[in-house]
Amino acid sequence: MKKIIAFFKHPIVISLIGLISLSLLFWFAGPLIKFGDGNAAPLASANSRLIAIIILVVLWGLNNLRIQLMNKKHNNDLLGDLETNQDEMVQDPSFDQSAEESHLMNKRFTEALSTLKKLKFNGQGRKKALYELPWYIIIGPPGSGKTTALVNSSLDFPLAEQFGKGALQGIGGTRNCDWWFTNEAVLIDTAGRYTTQDSHKVVDSNAWEGFLKLLKKNRRRRPINGAIIAISIHDLLLQTEEERIAHAKTIRTRIDELMNKLGIRFPIYLMFTKSDLVSGFSEFFEDLNTDEREQVWGVSLPNAPKPSESPDFEYLDTEYQKLLDRLLSREISRMHAERDVRRRAAIQGFPQQIENLKSIIDSFVKQTFVKNRYEFQPYLRGIYFTSGTQDGTPIDRLMSSVSSNFGFGRDNMQQQHGQGKSYFLGNLFREVIFPESELVGSNRRFEALIRWSQRFAYTGLAVFTVGLLSVWAGSVTQHKMFMSEVESYIAEFNAENKRLSLWNKDVRVVLPTLNALAKASIVYDQEEHPWMSGLGLYDGNVDTSANNAYKAQLKELFLPRIINYLEQQIAKGHSGGDLYNTFRTYLMFNKTAYMDKSIVLDWFITDWTKNMQGEASKRQELEQHLIALLDLDLGASELNSRVVRQTRATLLRVPVHKRIYSRITTRPELNQKVDVLNMFGEAVRDAYEITPSIKQALLMPYLFTKEGYDSIDLTTNSPIIADIVNERWVLTEDESTRVDFIKDDLEGISKRVKDLYMADYIAHWTQVFNVLKVAKFKNIRQAGEVLASFTDP
Repeated sequence: MKKIIAFFKHPIVISLIGLISLSLLFWFAGPLIKFGDGNAAPLASANSRLIAIIILVVLWGLNNLRIQLMNKKHNNDLLGDLETNQDEMVQDPSFDQSAEESHLMNKRFTEALSTLKKLKFNGQGRKKALYELPWYIIIGPPGSGKTTALVNSSLDFPLAEQFGKGALQGIGGTRNCDWWFTNEAVLIDTAGRYTTQDSHKVVDSNAWEGFLKLLKKNRRRRPINGAIIAISIHDLLLQTEEERIAHAKTIRTRIDELMNKLGIRFPIYLMFTKSDLVSGFSEFFEDLNTDEREQVWGVSLPNAPKPSESPDFEYLDTEYQKLLDRLLSREISRMHAERDVRRRAAIQGFPQQIENLKSIIDSFVKQTFVKNRYEFQPYLRGIYFTSGTQDGTPIDRLMSSVSSNFGFGRDNMQQQHGQGKSYFLGNLFREVIFPESELVGSNRRFEALIRWSQRFAYTGLAVFTVGLLSVWAGSVTQHKMFMSEVESYIAEFNAENKRLSLWNKDVRVVLPTLNALAKASIVYDQEEHPWMSGLGLYDGNVDTSANNAYKAQLKELFLPRIINYLEQQIAKGHSGGDLYNTFRTYLMFNKTAYMDKSIVLDWFITDWTKNMQGEASKRQELEQHLIALLDLDLGASELNSRVVRQTRATLLRVPVHKRIYSRITTRPELNQKVDVLNMFGEAVRDAYEITPSIKQALLMPYLFTKEGYDSIDLTTNSPIIADIVNERWVLTEDESTRVDFIKDDLEGISKRVKDLYMADYIAHWTQVFNVLKVAKFKNIRQAGEVLASFTDP
């Protein structure tokens, strides 16, 4: 399955699929592409389409040939530059031995590239070329265990069968650069003296400079993805404090050189090798199986600090303590499983050995990565402990300290012989270092530009072409469908319009006619098909005509029936509901300055819900047509003057304070029922005789509860009275004339509304007290408790 997926992800296959798709589009959609005033179709004939496809195939083949030639030229240029560089170093007398070093390095590098010309690496589910893999540089002093760590890392080396593991790598403190090619990454193992430059300072310095120049020249976009610093714990334990400081400064110098010479800031993985030479290591971890030995033992810093910031040493210290706690939690079980006394003692002392090592490691890390005067500081990604093979005599710092302080004799530690086991190496590379290859922070902009350029070259144009041709081809078919759909709706409208009885004023009779036009108006709705307009394929003439026809019929058929429906409800008077609100809605169609669409819509929805039960679909259709009508620029409709005159006279016969109070009592939120006895608690409820009829009588409207009383505002500034003042236009044509009140009457109106409210308030509570009867007492004690509850405030 992975091979199939990798096959279809190959750039050649992807481009071939795109070519076939584009060719099919040319063949089937070509005749639909027309240009010019005469709508000429250049791809109408089969011959013209065949020629266009042949040209497309030729261009695709030439482009692939161009890519292959460029890759071949790039490889040849690379090898040629290396050979030129090698010859220049050999001919320059100032290089002497360092030229010999660079000559050998160039030779080995050329051999590697020549071998790898045709090799593809099976990394991350697909084959990758050498330059697609992340590259890492491993630096360490002589004998630091770099090579041993790589040999025992359980990584997959595809060249092992052909060259053997020793063909491209050195042993121990070799003076040459070794290239390790894995399926996941390229690892460059530098010779130890390229780090310390102690053996031949000038030679090593020149060789190091030559190495960095080669690296940068052949990896312009991203010289390296990270650096792995290999430090032997054995060396740290044997060195004095001064030697360790000098060692740290040397490593820091090489890191700064890398950053300056390569021009990038990269993650650094500090790998402490030869951890097995800490006394008790082998005994403590001997029970681990192969998978457990592949684990990572170390600390990864959570986030990359800013370029000008040092690593978070406090976090490193905290996580180191967690490593110690983990060792201590494992100590008892390991001691219990070990029978040999000497080995058990080694296991018991191992956590203490690691704890004693903390100060040395902490000092070394801080000395190496301390902030300096440079703008960019090294990016320490983490510290890790590893063991490539168990060989040599472990160092017991704990017993050495005791022996030194008290003058005791010290037993010689038993020398270890290579066990062929590696500890904490495999997953360090596969699950920590390699997956973080994108953390390198320099040249990202250039790489992103190259990556997106390639994507646009292979897919951008194809997607745009396919999309454009698809829209062009589909628009023709869709336009025909739209036209056919509009024609069917217009035919439906004509048929329904002929059956329509003009004398029938019921709003429901016009629904079939209006429904047909409404559906026709949205076929070409620009909101439904915005992408067509942007490509110049949208013809708004049909859509505009359909919309205009629908709007015209709304005014001609629907508006008169809406007004007539309001007149019918007004004719019913107060028995038909709230006469004032009905009349106000009616007047809004004439006094458009006072038109409130939400009020009109709410009135009709409420009325239709009550009067058209069982006709939900018709109510929904009427609501949609009403919304469309109210969205139009309606002029003042002519109303029945007799209806206006008589309705105003009827409304004015009701005093203004009663009209206001009626609007208050009909508000739904104030009419919610409240159980009176629940307001006083269970003790009071048990003191009365409660029957179903009494229980019903005790349901009090919220308006007449204490909370309702506190919430109602009956002052002259209340919104309720303000609405009556602002809606004087409902009762008179001239708002400046006196109708049944003027603004100076508001104080009296407010008082009379309060009087009505208080009268009803008292009446409701009087009714409550009239129906309540105290339950019979069973004994004197109960009587006392009930009477006490009555007097409880």
